[in-house]
Amino acid sequence: MKKTITLLLMVYSITHAISQTITSASLPTVGEAWIEFIDTTANNIILTPPGAGQTWNYTNSFTVNDTSGFILEALSTAPAYMNLSTLFPNANAVVNNNAADSSATLLQTNADGFYFDGVYDQGLIVNPNLGLNINHIDFNPNRLIIPTPFSLNSTRNNTAQFVITASIPFVTTVTAKTSFVQAFEADATGTLSTPFGVFNNVLRIKEYTYTVDSTTYNPPVNPNSVTYSDTTITYSFVHNNSHCLLMTIDIDPVTLQPIGASYYDPVVSVGIEEEANIPVTMYPNPASESFYLNHVRSNSTISITDITGKEVSTKLLSGYDSTIMINTNDMPAGIYILKLNSQKEGTYFVNKFQVVK
Repeated sequence: MKKTITLLLMVYSITHAISQTITSASLPTVGEAWIEFIDTTANNIILTPPGAGQTWNYTNSFTVNDTSGFILEALSTAPAYMNLSTLFPNANAVVNNNAADSSATLLQTNADGFYFDGVYDQGLIVNPNLGLNINHIDFNPNRLIIPTPFSLNSTRNNTAQFVITASIPFVTTVTAKTSFVQAFEADATGTLSTPFGVFNNVLRIKEYTYTVDSTTYNPPVNPNSVTYSDTTITYSFVHNNSHCLLMTIDIDPVTLQPIGASYYDPVVSVGIEEEANIPVTMYPNPASESFYLNHVRSNSTISITDITGKEVSTKLLSGYDSTIMINTNDMPAGIYILKLNSQKEGTYFVNKFQVVK
């Protein structure tokens, strides 16, 4: 009987570990839209020691200072003049950062992980005195973001590098190399709660990275140099069934205390007909200065009333915005009701929220 129980426990342990293995099938792909909610101080974020079977409840730990959104798209969506397919032959996704300033971030997903391939920016580095007019930086090897396959106690090393070369006529050729030496370790598993939701079988991955800058001259008009700088420590919480990245915590390498954190709201990129399948989320609640609404439908009306039913504000949105900030500075402390209406769906979201001062 004891032997049978031991075998059952072994089977359970193996199954449990497999469910927390992050594979390439879990990684972000073209067609996904992401919203990052950024806490630049992380005052309320507590980092737990390594270990399996943890419970991380960060539902009310975030003080959101900023948000950013991006959509993973095919390289063909970028302007033709960028010539991304030639400059970045290994990239299979692009984030078109801003068409106005001609910038884009290149990414690569393969069986080994999710990589930062490089960046394009018209006029990225311009120095007429050195004859520099560089519009892109290509990592070779690429900088690793999430390694796969990865499970508890897995480790991985990676070195990313980019090189900039400038020739000064009749003087010298300057070669500047920047290398990122990375070490990854999956140090914990558990259940993670963020303002976006609750997730089981989450894997926490610690990334330790330091930067090495080297400069060489040919012919040697100046001494060659090597400097080490910018040590960073980041913990990523990843999941094998939720677009992978759920949360990150940035750690001060000296004090080993959290100095920044983000949680992510990953949404499959959709058209107008599919908007109704995306649930509206609201954060934070209670609110002191502002709160955010995510996934508001096109052409919606936002109405806010106090607890007596008196109208506080009404706003009509002409388009669709992934994230909308509502300012509460002018609202007295108290309980309010928020409603979202659209011509197509009528009232599709009602929520009570509190303003605190």
